[in-house]
Amino acid sequence: MTKSTLNQSEYTRLFLREAGMDEEKNTSDYWLLFWWNHTNQNHLRLSTKGIKFIKKETKIPLYSIEVAHPLLSTHLVKLARINLGPYYLTVREKDSVITVINQEVATMLMLHAGNLGQYLDNLT
Repeated sequence: MTKSTLNQSEYTRLFLREAGMDEEKNTSDYWLLFWWNHTNQNHLRLSTKGIKFIKKETKIPLYSIEVAHPLLSTHLVKLARINLGPYYLTVREKDSVITVINQEVATMLMLHAGNLGQYLDNLT
């Protein structure tokens, strides 16, 4: 499992470049829109506006995996620490979905049958 070595600013530049936009001119504006947590550059949870931008403006493939068990706060902490690359969480009462841009992460989650907790425990 390869961890992401890019931070929020670098991913923001990548997304803007993929959308054909001037990354130097727009990075600071879009950086605030794309990310859930701005206090830690290595925390790669996307905001709703971030995932919508990637879907509509870029050709970056997205992989959505239904989470088999309810999300726990420990899952969120581990996701922030492990740094698997950008991800978006759709949290619903009965089921949740994690959307990632890393194909390797998506494959591993599918092999774990969507058991996010088990997958994260195996990485730590």
